Amino acid sequence: MNHSSTVNSVQAHVRDHNSIRNTSLGSLPYILGEHNSLYNQGRPGLSNTFGAALWGVDMNLYSASQNITRSHMHMG
Repeated sequence: MNHSSTVNSVQAHVRDHNSIRNTSLGSLPYILGEHNSLYNQGRPGLSNTFGAALWGVDMNLYSASQNITRSHMHMG
């Protein structure tokens, strides 16, 4: 997990959103739904670590800086 990976991941979503927004009428809110670093409620020793918490902060703050309106973290 590093910031470059976060940027690459979010930018892929931003490109998709921009292509959709440019073909529709009006402004669409941008919502990332049900995302996290690992599926299936995570994994002991990985998802419950300080590094995972830092990734969550980085992901959400960078997403906000890219005008993503809402971000729904998938949690169990």
